[in-house]
Amino acid sequence: IVTGVADGFHWNALHAPIAGVGVYTVKPDGTADGSYWMVAGAMDFGPRLTPIPLHATISINPDCTGLMNYSFGSYSLSEELTVLDNGNEIRSMAVQTAVPTSTWNTTSRRVGGACTQNKVVGYYLLSCKSLFQLDATHIFAGTGLIRLHISRDGTAIGTFGGKFGPVNVPDYQVSATFKVNDDCTAEGTLNYGVGESVAKGVFFNEGKEAYWLPLVINPGAVPQPYGYCDIKQISNH
Repeated sequence: IVTGVADGFHWNALHAPIAGVGVYTVKPDGTADGSYWMVAGAMDFGPRLTPIPLHATISINPDCTGLMNYSFGSYSLSEELTVLDNGNEIRSMAVQTAVPTSTWNTTSRRVGGACTQNKVVGYYLLSCKSLFQLDATHIFAGTGLIRLHISRDGTAIGTFGGKFGPVNVPDYQVSATFKVNDDCTAEGTLNYGVGESVAKGVFFNEGKEAYWLPLVINPGAVPQPYGYCDIKQISNH
């Protein structure tokens, strides 16, 4: 969500990037119900609050295109969508937003089968994309790869490396925790050694993949990231 005047390389950000993750169920009549967590720049809706409810209506055309309508508070939102892979995936983009200059795209994946705690085990790769707030008006981009081994009790250790603005970060050891719920939502922490982030996420494809949303990090430790991670299993042992 960007407003203000660009200054060449950076831009003035009212709320900076937005990212969200959640689960919803689509019914045969085209209604959908669920909930999600969201970060909107400095507004961290975070683990201290309950998830945001989602109530939507979805219409699908014979050519697999469609429209999803829902509300955020008093605002009406819409996303144009395309259904892929025989209904296993939906890609959409926002066409009606609360702030005129904001935009986003959404990827929805069918959960598909159980994703209990004992299935989320083995070696996983987290591919993370984020933006960090440098000061009140400037942010910089960052990306990282986190290779973790997740044990059956949800504890994990691994290595983290990335590039944040102009700085290359060599691999170093990190630790994490994952708690997977019966509805395939999940929560956890990631300890970077200089701060610990709390995250919410959703596992799917029987625990082989997930979307992961960092929500809050220890104040004063490192800059708060605004972004998300894709998680994919490397091997199950």
